[in-house]
Formats: sequence, structure tokens, C-alpha cells
Amino acid sequence: MLTHLDEQVLFEAKLMDQKAYQQRKVKAITQSLYEQQKFNLLREENEGFAKLIVELNQPNINMLNIDTVKKNVN
Repeated sequence: MLTHLDEQVLFEAKLMDQKAYQQRKVKAITQSLYEQQKFNLLREENEGFAKLIVELNQPNINMLNIDTVKKNVN
């Protein structure tokens, strides 16, 4: 990764110019800080997912108890 390389060595060996290096460095840092983590909830949190399915498949869900169901889901 670019953050592990010595900047002066890159510039003196003419492997990369300073402007291109700075642009890549900013892009790499931004990507590492703001990239969204992706999760597979079916694989990683199967117990919570199973509880959600059970809650949503109740036969007695109606307009009278919809607030309770919403609270349980949250």
C-alpha cells in the first residue's frame, strides 16, 4: 500500500512523481476510512435473522398490534 512506502525514495528514484503520489495517497486513505463494510446477515447473524422471519410471519398481525410488531422488529 502507498502509505507504507517512503516518499523520498519514490521521488528520488523517479518511480512516481510527487503529484501522482499525493493523489493516490489521498484516495487510498479516503477509501480505507469511508468504504462501507458489507455483511452477509444470513451467514453471520442467523439467529437474529430467524427471529425477524418468525416475527414477520405471525398469523395474528393486524392494525391493532402493528405497533408491537414494529417495536419487536426494532
